[in-house]
Amino acid sequence: MSSQAAHPGEPWGRPRPWVDRTGGPSLPELDMDRWHDDGLCRTGPANWWLSDEPADTVPGIEVCRDCPVRRLCLASALVFGDQWTIYGGTTPPQRRALTRRLRRGETLGAVLADTLNDTNADTHGATQRSSHARTDVGEVA
Repeated sequence: MSSQAAHPGEPWGRPRPWVDRTGGPSLPELDMDRWHDDGLCRTGPANWWLSDEPADTVPGIEVCRDCPVRRLCLASALVFGDQWTIYGGTTPPQRRALTRRLRRGETLGAVLADTLNDTNADTHGATQRSSHARTDVGEVA
C-alpha cells in the first residue's frame, strides 16, 4: 500500500492530524456513507450547496439549519479539510476561520458547539458571536 492510500479503517480520507477531536464525532461516525443519505441536502437542487455564487447557496444554508446530520457534516469537513461547497450550513470562508481555531488548539467539540449553537448567524455567511466567543468567522466575499 502506498503512503498516499487511505489508512485501513479510514476509507473516507486522511484526517488532519492536528485536529483535537475531543468532544466531536469519532472517525467511523464521520464516514460520509454513514450519514449523507440522512442529509436534507438530498432534497434540494445541488447548486444550493455547490454554487460559486454566494447568493445561490442562501437557500441551502437555510435548509442546513434544520438538518439532522448538520453536526456530522460540519465535523467531517473540518476533520478532513474539505475546502469547497457548503457543509453543515457553513461556507468555505467560515470553515477556514473555524480551521484556524482548531489549529490554535481548540477542540473539535468546542468549535462545533460554538458554531452550531449560534442562533444569530445570518444567511450571508456573517456570524454574530457572543462577547465570550471568538469573532473570526468571516463573511462570504
